[in-house]
Amino acid sequence: MSAERGHRQAGFTLIEVMVSLMIAAIVSIALSGGYLVGYRTISTEARQLAADQAVSAASLSLTRDLSSATTIGTGSITPGPTTLVVTYGLPATTVTYRIDAGNNLTRTVGGVTKVAAR
Repeated sequence: MSAERGHRQAGFTLIEVMVSLMIAAIVSIALSGGYLVGYRTISTEARQLAADQAVSAASLSLTRDLSSATTIGTGSITPGPTTLVVTYGLPATTVTYRIDAGNNLTRTVGGVTKVAAR
C-alpha cells in the first residue's frame, strides 16, 4: 500500500454539498410559501374584523337616529341620491349620512362631520 492510498481525506464531496443545498432550498421555499399563506389569511381576517367593528359602530348611530325620527311625531327620514337625512326631536336635530370620496360613511350633526365607518 502506498502512503497515498492508506490516507483518507475527511469531508464532503462537492456533489454532496450541492445536493444538501438543493434540499435546503426546496424546504425553505416550501416553508416560506406556508408563511405567506398564513400571513395573508391573518391580514384578511384582521381587515374583516375592523370592517365589522366599523359597521357595528355606524349601525348604532344610524339605528338611534332612525328610531328617534320614527318614534317622535316631528321626525322625518329623507333618502337622497347620495345622502340619507334624518330629522327628529324638538328643537329639530338633523343628521346627514353620506359616503365620501374615500368610501367612508360620514355622519354630520350640527355642522360637525365625523366618520361613522371606514
